[in-house]
Amino acid sequence: MTCGGGCFLVVEPKLNDLIPDYDEAFTRHYLDAVCSIGVDRLLEDEKTFSQSRSPEDLLYIDLETTGFTSGTPLFLAGVLLYENGNLVVRQLLARDYSEEPHVLNHLAELIGRSQVFVSFNGKSYDLPFVRDRMIFHGIKSDLRKAHVDILHHARRQWGTELPNCKLQTLERAICRRFRYGDIAGVEIPDAYHHFVRSQNAIQLRDILHHNALDLITMAELMIHLL
Repeated sequence: MTCGGGCFLVVEPKLNDLIPDYDEAFTRHYLDAVCSIGVDRLLEDEKTFSQSRSPEDLLYIDLETTGFTSGTPLFLAGVLLYENGNLVVRQLLARDYSEEPHVLNHLAELIGRSQVFVSFNGKSYDLPFVRDRMIFHGIKSDLRKAHVDILHHARRQWGTELPNCKLQTLERAICRRFRYGDIAGVEIPDAYHHFVRSQNAIQLRDILHHNALDLITMAELMIHLL
C-alpha cells in the first residue's frame, strides 16, 4: 500500500483462520455488548468521557517494535476495527526500517476516524510510543481521545483471582483459549531484525500471528468486561 509518498504492507488475516472455532456468534456478542451497554462505563478519565455506543468508533491498537526503549522504531501497528458489518484485523507492516513513517501516516488516518482507543497497557506504552515516533517523523495526529486500557480493568476485575494479569494469562483463564508455538514477546525485535537482514519471512509470519491474536483477545476481554 502507498501512503504519504511511500509504501508498506497491509495484512488482513481472516478471523476464521486465526481462531478455528470463530463464528458469527462472536461478532454478535461483541456488538450486543458495545451497542447496548456502551464503553463509557469503562472510561476512567472524565476529560475524555465519551457517550459512544457505535462499534465503528472503537480502534483497538497493538504495536510491535524494534526495541523496548524510547527512540526505537516500530515496525508493525496492528489494529482491530469494525467496518462494513465485520470485525477486521488490519496490520500495517514496515518491511524495513525506512517504511516506518508511511505506516505511521496511515495509522494517523485510522486514528482520525476513531473516537475511542482500546489497548492493553496502551496508556503507558503503545500510545506514548506512537506519539514519540510521530513527533520524530513530523506526523500530526490527535491522540487525545477516550481510551479504554483493558489492563487496568482486568487488574480490578480479576487481579485477586489470577497469578498475574498478563494478556495471555487472561486469554487462558477468561477467554479459555490456549496458544501453541507462539513467539515470545521478548524475541520479537530480534526476529524482525533477522527478517530485515535475510528477507526470510518465516519468523515474520509468527510475529503477525502473535499480534493478531493479541487484538482478538482484547476484543474478547471487552465483551467480558462489559
